[in-house]
Amino acid sequence: MSNKKIFISYSRVNKDYVKDFVSRLKEGGADIWMDQESIETGTTWDTEIENAIKNCESFLLMATPNALASENVLDELNVAKNSNKTIIPVKIEDCEMPMRYNRLQFINLVKDFDTELQKLVKKLNVSLPSVSTTEKTVTTNVVTKNIPPPNVSRDAQAIFNKAEKMYANGRFTDALKLYEQAADAGSDLAMLNIASMYDYGDGVEEDNQLAMEYYQRAADAGNAEAMYNIGGMYEEGEGDSGEPDYEQAMEWYATAAEAGSSDAMYSVGKLFEEGLGVEQNYEEALVWYQMAVDEGNSPAMVAIGSMVKEGRGVELDVQGAVEWYTAAADSGNAIANYLLGRMFEEGDGVKKDYKLAIACYKGGVEGGDADCICALAVMNEKGKGTKKDLNAALDLYQMAADKGNAEAMFFIGMMYYGGKGVSEDLEEALNWLEQAADAGWVEAMEVLADMYENGYGVPRSLGKAKEWRRRVEECSN
Repeated sequence: MSNKKIFISYSRVNKDYVKDFVSRLKEGGADIWMDQESIETGTTWDTEIENAIKNCESFLLMATPNALASENVLDELNVAKNSNKTIIPVKIEDCEMPMRYNRLQFINLVKDFDTELQKLVKKLNVSLPSVSTTEKTVTTNVVTKNIPPPNVSRDAQAIFNKAEKMYANGRFTDALKLYEQAADAGSDLAMLNIASMYDYGDGVEEDNQLAMEYYQRAADAGNAEAMYNIGGMYEEGEGDSGEPDYEQAMEWYATAAEAGSSDAMYSVGKLFEEGLGVEQNYEEALVWYQMAVDEGNSPAMVAIGSMVKEGRGVELDVQGAVEWYTAAADSGNAIANYLLGRMFEEGDGVKKDYKLAIACYKGGVEGGDADCICALAVMNEKGKGTKKDLNAALDLYQMAADKGNAEAMFFIGMMYYGGKGVSEDLEEALNWLEQAADAGWVEAMEVLADMYENGYGVPRSLGKAKEWRRRVEECSN
């Protein structure tokens, strides 16, 4: 048994894995210091961590891409290095060690778990009971469809490839004919593409019934994406009844998840989180989200981040939420950029930092996200973290509005309404405010009601004012 204190450094994105791993080390006699278990309420977090590192004998770095991208983890590493502690990197995911630590002898659990684990056990001087990689298990029995894996002939694949070329060249009618031939020859991908064309009206007239039929054929042939899309149609009320059928949606999502679809794993988690078609169960939602994350699904990272931020089904942990959102943003998820930006802009659980907020929004702008574009426009309009620039703000609002962002439409309307950065133009203001209101923006409805009530820029009409206020009340309810 070891009597040496071991400090655990990790990313909260990997918290569940690390906590399971640490509990097994403790069973073997290891004396572990881990922030969430060892810091008492009311103490200063940074000071406690620094003291713990200085008082430990060994510093165990649970190395993952998220950990090595975390400023907190890198700070902890620096304290350990400057305090001449024994640093033991333990790779639990493939990652590139920082150059200054690359020469350290590390434990690579990714390469050979059992052999490398024994090296760690020997280094730490603990007798470890059976330890294996952490597995995520689903606790609730979810009904799935019994569907065999896809099996496609070479002929069907050849026809499908020709159809793909036709489609890429915009020859949708010719592509559809070839997709149908490939589908008849057994190509599940052809069935899927035909279904998508009818689902979205892509080169053909939109037809939900035909879309469902072809999705069903592809699903019966074992196509996971088709199973997932059927679930989506049931969730959106595009099945036979014309109403959302969450139980059918759950069944198809679970079937698709079983076939390997990370999007379906995420969707099952979402239904559990919201209690749609099943009893609401945050713990179960987290299990499914984690399964999706293990497959690299960034929306699931965002979902876990939000649950962690709000303490739903898990201990509230704002810093953990930041790390989850950051991991999702690094995976190209624009929603994560927006949520991070809002946290830093508003000081929501973190120190207010307009420049960091702008950096987050810009990350989403690069991905074309309308919410991030609009948020960046607000920063320019108000001069938050940057020089006030009404021209830049208007350009950005226009970009977001072109993508259907109702808030941006509202702000453009208000700029014309008050002559802010542009000449006052009540007719143009009315146009943009009506667009925003029709897109559901309540503040636009309220301004329109005031305009008609006071005859400002429009003929006075108490009837129209009353109608807009009725719409405001409907939205509020």
